[in-house]
Amino acid sequence: PGALTYAPSATLRAEVLANDPWCRYPYCGMPSHLCDLDHWRPFNHTDPEAGGWTVLGDLIPLCRADHQRKHLAEWVP
Repeated sequence: PGALTYAPSATLRAEVLANDPWCRYPYCGMPSHLCDLDHWRPFNHTDPEAGGWTVLGDLIPLCRADHQRKHLAEWVP
């Protein structure tokens, strides 16, 4: 695992959860350990070097409902 792979390592996931104890969607109170990790800037599956890297600064916890809302373009961070 690394910045150019989609899935974060267990260590990186633990760092993200330690930094963000809750879902990052406004007013959501879901604990982050129950959330998906989302790439703030979308991961580029075709060319991972182009951006959306799997690094601490680009991962946020989103509960499943809010994660889906973001990907359905109902919420733009």
